[in-house]
Amino acid sequence: MTGEMESQDLTIALDEVVSACGDRPAFRFADRALTYAELGAAIGDKRVAYDAAGIHSTSTVGVIADDAAEFLTDVFALLMLQAFAVLLPSGTTSWELERLSRHVRLSHVLSTAPLGPSSGPVGRARGLTRLGADTVPIGRGPRLGFLTSGTTGQSKVALRTGHAMLSEAVAVRRELSLTPGRRLAVMVPLHHSFGFGDCALTGMLAGAEVIGFPPMHPSAYLSGLERAAIDLVALVPSQLRLLAEACQHPSFGRLSAFSAGAPLDSRTAELATARLGCQVGQVYGTSETGVIAVAPAVEGGSAVVGKPSEHMEVRLESLPPGWDVASPAAGPEGIVTVRSPALFEGYVTLDGIDDRSLQTGWFSTGDCARWAEGRLQLLGRLSSAINVAGVKVSAEEVEAALLEFPAVRSALVTGVEDGLAHQRIKAYVTPEHVDLKALRHFCEAHLSPPQRPHYYEAVPALATTPSGKVIRGRGAVSTRLESPDPRNAR
Repeated sequence: MTGEMESQDLTIALDEVVSACGDRPAFRFADRALTYAELGAAIGDKRVAYDAAGIHSTSTVGVIADDAAEFLTDVFALLMLQAFAVLLPSGTTSWELERLSRHVRLSHVLSTAPLGPSSGPVGRARGLTRLGADTVPIGRGPRLGFLTSGTTGQSKVALRTGHAMLSEAVAVRRELSLTPGRRLAVMVPLHHSFGFGDCALTGMLAGAEVIGFPPMHPSAYLSGLERAAIDLVALVPSQLRLLAEACQHPSFGRLSAFSAGAPLDSRTAELATARLGCQVGQVYGTSETGVIAVAPAVEGGSAVVGKPSEHMEVRLESLPPGWDVASPAAGPEGIVTVRSPALFEGYVTLDGIDDRSLQTGWFSTGDCARWAEGRLQLLGRLSSAINVAGVKVSAEEVEAALLEFPAVRSALVTGVEDGLAHQRIKAYVTPEHVDLKALRHFCEAHLSPPQRPHYYEAVPALATTPSGKVIRGRGAVSTRLESPDPRNAR
């Protein structure tokens, strides 16, 4: 297992890497560290305890990521038991579990803190909450449920099999150059498909040491990365920008930073290269598909997200009728549509699995892109496009331009109704002291007329997901036009 991954079974692959790596360090988070041998022992103990507690192949178990080491060993133990593990964020409340029950019937929940009167201890350090009897199993074999981001609406649970996770891990291991002994720092949440599948799982299957970091000040992150002699770090663009701005000297020449979760703007990539001294790569994917494309660390600072991953077939489907992109076309645009053994099985429902989005064997991501010398260049999501006088404007492209302005930390672009059956563009930026007049002039110099925001507002903060992705939708900011300051509008 420290060479190529030969097994076609995820649970066998985990057993093989534990046996091969033995006393090598496997995972570290805060003051907790596990070798591969200790990891295997913890998984074995939990497998016995959870089986005795009534968790079997027909169980659907929510696992709350409130303790990183316990969470990972929970998930691995459930995979060994052939149960369906649904990965949940730290801090998940009883109310949120009730909302989730509208989509998936959980039989049990594993957590550190008790969630109610039906909670009790199981094993050495976990609490088990029983929510109901096991029902007809959802899928077969080892399988995982990932919450979709919910940045544009209600989250869904995407089911991916152990075989799908292993297919992705085999490719991503090579593409991120993960080898035994390398140190991978994870700054993204471990319950996310990228944090768990492409960092924790892939890193451990490669025999690497995976090091998790809790939320802390950027300077503390920098000290931790330097002290641990990290080789690779996985993070989102906003985190990379904060690290770059906090760094006082470019002392991270050995570090490769891989950005995911949102398109990486060139301003952030340039800051990271100049101030950290690191190389910057990008990873593009979704909860449903896993990694779709990878830009190696030597070319991740450009506008493209890289070539398709080894396990992935990618094609661009025709845009909907009436779609007319505002930016000059460097190549034909289309909707990113993919096929891979790593694809999800469908979305979990109370009746089973909704696989209608996979009827053709291909999955449409809803992202608009073009090819640029064999690499994907993302243009934005169709669902967030703004109709400006009949021209569809990509909100993400406008946001990328806003982030090029040195004083802008984060940005959100929305469409607001103008009463004429079309929309105007409103740009929200942080922090609240951004010079909006200078920003408007900057946009006029860099964006074509249909893409230029009509209204600008600087706010203290924008709502984000736990990984730092700005949330779209009504909960993020107000999109009403209430007598805007004429100095901030064109």
